Amino acid sequence: MEYSPKTQALIDRMCRNVEREDFILDKKNAEECVLKTYDIFGLKRPSKCVWFNDVFDGRWGKICDSARSAWSAGSAKSAGSARSARSARSARSARSARSAGSAWSTWSARNAGSAGRAGSGLDYDFDWTIIEYEYCQNPDKENLPNDNDRKYLEYSELLMQAKEYGLGYRVEFEDILYLVPTPLVCVDNFTPPRFHSLTEPAIRWKNGKEFYYIHGVNFDKNLWNKVVSKTLPAMDMLKLSNIEQRYIALKLYGAEKLLNEMDAKLIDESARGNRLFSLDKIIQSRTIKLLKYNCPSTERCYVKFVLDNFISADEAQSWSFGLVLKEYQDITQES
Repeated sequence: MEYSPKTQALIDRMCRNVEREDFILDKKNAEECVLKTYDIFGLKRPSKCVWFNDVFDGRWGKICDSARSAWSAGSAKSAGSARSARSARSARSARSARSAGSAWSTWSARNAGSAGRAGSGLDYDFDWTIIEYEYCQNPDKENLPNDNDRKYLEYSELLMQAKEYGLGYRVEFEDILYLVPTPLVCVDNFTPPRFHSLTEPAIRWKNGKEFYYIHGVNFDKNLWNKVVSKTLPAMDMLKLSNIEQRYIALKLYGAEKLLNEMDAKLIDESARGNRLFSLDKIIQSRTIKLLKYNCPSTERCYVKFVLDNFISADEAQSWSFGLVLKEYQDITQES
């Protein structure tokens, strides 16, 4: 069942907050938005606000540990109570509301706020906000929205605005509200999306920590620079102990260039076009074997590492598919 255009606009708005390339941090307005959430529930505002550059500041981590959880924040705790008491709790069974929540979940991986020490990411509960919002658009006539629904949506809107002003995380401890800006995040087009950038840190805080990812695989800055610039020597690439990093580097480096540069020896070529190559005794007297094949669906050439004991290209390919050779040979069309 489809959900309302207004709910779709809410999802799009949140995605724009996460996917933006840059922003100007407006601390004053961001603080005021969060402080207004205390007013909604009739709570005393914290006495002051303290900012950190990122969630990896040692002091921030200690504060989060002391606070035990983001629910120590008064307005967040009250919002949770309002959410539990809202009449729209029956939205769990509302098909259109569930559909809206599912739509957001596709994008939620774009939020870097899942770090365990991050305190409370402002959009941590945004899936609940979507369900609440959609339900209030199309409520059950026998269970109309109540004051708790209104308060929860008002609370969520203020956090949305704070996010738009550049705030990412908050936690309250001992009458002080501690705040951290939102990071800038780059992702790929996979489903679900993964942290990814070939031009800049995939996750970065202004004046704070930076993290480099290629299709969800983490690299330190120096290695990332060598991989994306294709200046990592083939020998160094083959020595990478992290299999995922080695795969990404191989994919970006180019199979033909690698095989030519390392003077690979062709061991076997099958009727299916699979070719098994050997790189003899290049790393601690160890032989490395690579399988080169063409994908029938994309018509692109791929290379992958296989076990050193293979002498048959088809056997290596069947192993990579999790099949025995006979099962692979019985396949009439690969995809």
